[in-house]
Amino acid sequence: MAFLTDRTLATGVTLQDLIHIVITGDTSQNPAGSSYKATVQQVSDAILDGFTGSTDYYVTGGTYSGGTLVLDRQNGSVTITGFTTGSTQLYEVGSGTNSTQRIGVNSNTSGNYSVVSGGIQNTASCNYSFVGGGSGNTASNLYSFVGGGQLNSASGIHSVVGGGQENKATSFCNFVGGGGQNTALGFRTTIAGGRQNTTSSTYSIIGGGWCNKAICAESTIGGGRCNSAFGNGSSILGGLTNTVFCNYGTILGGSGNTINHELSAAYGKDIVSKSANTFHINYLALNDTQILDQSLTDYLVRDSATGIVKYKTFQPSYINTTSISTSTYTASTNFTYYGVVYSGDTDIQIPNPTSLDGFNFKIKDERGTAGTYRIRVTPIVGLIDGNTYIDMNINYMSLTFVARNNNWWII
Repeated sequence: MAFLTDRTLATGVTLQDLIHIVITGDTSQNPAGSSYKATVQQVSDAILDGFTGSTDYYVTGGTYSGGTLVLDRQNGSVTITGFTTGSTQLYEVGSGTNSTQRIGVNSNTSGNYSVVSGGIQNTASCNYSFVGGGSGNTASNLYSFVGGGQLNSASGIHSVVGGGQENKATSFCNFVGGGGQNTALGFRTTIAGGRQNTTSSTYSIIGGGWCNKAICAESTIGGGRCNSAFGNGSSILGGLTNTVFCNYGTILGGSGNTINHELSAAYGKDIVSKSANTFHINYLALNDTQILDQSLTDYLVRDSATGIVKYKTFQPSYINTTSISTSTYTASTNFTYYGVVYSGDTDIQIPNPTSLDGFNFKIKDERGTAGTYRIRVTPIVGLIDGNTYIDMNINYMSLTFVARNNNWWII
């Protein structure tokens, strides 16, 4: 009796050659199964379908020349040999129209024209979505993209997560480059990297750092830690726990600074803004500046209420002067210096000191003869140092009188 194993090994087999098969589920010919013929191609397709039930596979790149294909579905490994030219990739057809995924483990492409390139437990669940690799990543909206990493999610239209871990791009045209636990919420916002950073409004940007928040439109945080930009167009370059509450405010760095006024800026520590359109700083040192003549009248001064540093011009101090050339003379508040030139005894009556507190004036013996011809000063009302009058009787003598408490005092 001849057995199958006694047959000579066939050569030149093609996909259309016939082989004998037994379909055990078909009992129409025999309770043990029914005999049929099948082409080699039919058997090959059935073997490939057996790896994942109804899943189809196809090969791109290279020329098939009788090679072998080994799939290990348990660990996702693929071995392909026998392709003589070009590069070779095995693809699995996903459930969406024209969607594909490179062989991996438990990945899913349910969106039309979606792609999972590799990795494990990745999902491209919307049309034109893409996951490059990594594990547990999800691209779940139109044209969404995850390059790799772990547990990243691109759920906004045109959103992108480059990599990293647990990053989320949740709105239209969001971008997260990498880092960990970053969330881009507002339209067209960007987080380059870092950790636990959040952008919440249109066109806001965070460069990096940790636990930063760009909350309002067009706000920017360069980096640092726990900085918050709550104003439209506000910006924080870096530092620690800095906060901008108003529109277009800026903090260059430092720690614990707060801007509450529009178009103001700060650099330093624990500064709280005092006015709009103002730069705030703890201390200002001007090095290598030219030392100018002290006779100039322009100076930098600081307003004690607002802290603003500005130029102020101090006018030269002039006093109003006049001469006394008669024996009697009535002084007024029009002059603050009286030069006595009369050659003889001179009597000078000075104003009522009431309501003149702080007013002062001088009387000078310019003739140089007070020792011979006295100069008597008498107030219309009140006293001078408790006296009804004062005599000046020393050559070239001068006295300064100041009004206070309804009397005159010599200083």
